[in-house]
Amino acid sequence: MGVDIFSQFGAYNKKRTREEMERAANLSLIVAAIPPLVAVGLITGISRPIPVAVDVALILLCPLVAAFLGHWALRQLKRDVKEQAGYARMKAMAGTACGYLELFLLLLVVALIPFPHVKRMTANESSAVGSLRSLAFAARHYEEAHPEEGFPTDLKLLGSKSVKVDELWAVDTSLASGVKSGYRFTLVTEGRANDGRIQHYKIYADPVEQDKTGVRHFLVDETGVVRFSLNQPADSKSEALH
Repeated sequence: MGVDIFSQFGAYNKKRTREEMERAANLSLIVAAIPPLVAVGLITGISRPIPVAVDVALILLCPLVAAFLGHWALRQLKRDVKEQAGYARMKAMAGTACGYLELFLLLLVVALIPFPHVKRMTANESSAVGSLRSLAFAARHYEEAHPEEGFPTDLKLLGSKSVKVDELWAVDTSLASGVKSGYRFTLVTEGRANDGRIQHYKIYADPVEQDKTGVRHFLVDETGVVRFSLNQPADSKSEALH
């Protein structure tokens, strides 16, 4: 009689374990299906009534939950009811695989698509470097065309409104004004000769708002070499761009 009770209790536990495993496998698949649905809702605008923070939380957490539930179900299968696994094992494996796949895709998206402000700052920095090279080119040709003056004393002298458009030292007016694409450009002259001719100059390019419109600071001089520094104005000892 006692043996029958223990055998019935064991059968009950196995049945209970199997049911829990099946529920975990089913729930793993359901949770794994949430991130794609949320992503579609964000793209199409269907999920607008739902706060964006909730959507982001679901996209981040659901793959982890799906993978966890799938692993738990598979562990239960290995431990107890292998002979009765059937579709439940397949569901658990599918939920686990989907969870890991969604995590991989999420990491891939984060790695390949930088945040908008980072992307904007990178574009601003590239524009600043290009602008400095244009200014160095213009300053060199201005100095050649004005041997008695030397290099220009003001960026406005290089503006296309101040000179003929076809002159080699003409740059666009926005750049000559000193501010362009989130960077402020400052011309500093030095090394006047006895006759007043300017022999040396430095043009600084600094973010209008640090860490918002740019991170790096740049500098170019009469050598044409562009140098950069992080979080502080560049100088002649700063690292050169190649």
